[in-house]
Amino acid sequence: MAMKKAVFTVVFATLAAVAAASGAAAEAPRYTMTPTPDGVLRLDTQTGAMSHCLVRNAHWVCESVADDRLALQEEIDRLTRENSRLKQRAEPTAQRPAPPPASSTPASSFLDSFAGELKVLRGYIERVFRDVRELASRLLEEPEPRQL
Repeated sequence: MAMKKAVFTVVFATLAAVAAASGAAAEAPRYTMTPTPDGVLRLDTQTGAMSHCLVRNAHWVCESVADDRLALQEEIDRLTRENSRLKQRAEPTAQRPAPPPASSTPASSFLDSFAGELKVLRGYIERVFRDVRELASRLLEEPEPRQL
């Protein structure tokens, strides 16, 4: 039961960070803290990294919370870069398409950049909600331990 509380605390802290990031990124604090039974869960709202902080020997100690998605995303990014590099090497120079012409107005450049950032944010939010749904379904399927 305590594990479920901790998992739900992590999930809600993550959702709170996503909501804060989508609302007003400039006004949002760098870290959000959520109390746990033995310390605090710290979420870095800029990177998404999570740490569990507690007092040891009269000093606060924060330990990184393992995140498998981060390692997988880094591997996907590495493979994507390698794939692009290999495709460029395989293509003859003459067949490469010319780069698109630069935008003449700063406003259209800004709008293109903003639209790209919105797509990235939307993708991030969709991944978070998908992960929350999967986590909740796994927790609901898990049988409660019997107490003797």
